[in-house]
Amino acid sequence: MRGSRPRSGAPYPTPEQPEPWLTFTMTNRQVGTRPIVFLDVDGVLCCNHETRLEAAPCAELQRIAESTRAAVVLSTDWRRDPSLSSRIKHVLHERRVDCIGATPQLSGSMDRVSRVRPKEILSWLSEHGLGGLHGSTNWVAIDDRDLVSEDGGEALRGRFVQTAFASGLTRELADRPSQCFCTAHSPARRRRGHPTCERCRICSPRPAWTRR
Repeated sequence: MRGSRPRSGAPYPTPEQPEPWLTFTMTNRQVGTRPIVFLDVDGVLCCNHETRLEAAPCAELQRIAESTRAAVVLSTDWRRDPSLSSRIKHVLHERRVDCIGATPQLSGSMDRVSRVRPKEILSWLSEHGLGGLHGSTNWVAIDDRDLVSEDGGEALRGRFVQTAFASGLTRELADRPSQCFCTAHSPARRRRGHPTCERCRICSPRPAWTRR
């Protein structure tokens, strides 16, 4: 459960003294009931070279969370740096976006050349019992890198929204994750023959925004 918020006037959390309320704790069973956004920051919420988080993309992420109940897992390189990790968690908390963790680090510290981010995402899903044939289908990755072309990236096809570094998460792009989510059509309900939804990625082979 979420920790209590800091009292008024409390100091900003530091890497040496992180605040427990920055991460929303959930059991694996609870995680399986929520849509998940694997979130990059540079080129998504930060469209500059000064590590400054920008209001408009952050507001679009908040809109995704509010409309779909999605929770965030950090896949960004920011998770490797305690100061940057604390900052993004603080901003997500202030916008009432639940951050439930971060993907494992399969490459070196702040290694921007590595092409294993899709494998890190798949590893997180597997660790939380959401991988494989009967795993969660309610997830999407948002990144400015072309993750589909990286190692393990084929598994992200149809579950990936690519942004541009200069503009980040725009309103148009923020509309796409909801088409990858369908909380009404869980694997169990689909096995029972529940009616499908043509708009969503889960029930349709390809979401509408990938069709040409």
